[in-house]
Amino acid sequence: MLTLTFLFLAIGAFQTGAEPHAMTQAGGWFGIATGLAAWYASAATVINDTHDRTVLPVGPRPPGTAPKAPEERPA
Repeated sequence: MLTLTFLFLAIGAFQTGAEPHAMTQAGGWFGIATGLAAWYASAATVINDTHDRTVLPVGPRPPGTAPKAPEERPA
């Protein structure tokens, strides 16, 4: 998403004509969406690690990355 944001903003910077340019506006909206996705991903990582389970899903896990087993405490 960040690549698309930068691409649209760069194209908008080189457009000529009356302001605001459609590509610059599209880049701005993609920038907002990128920020929201980053906030969700970081919040999901912190919340899921804190609760040791999936509270906020972030997508399928790659093969071989099973969640850590909880450590057992002696009684």
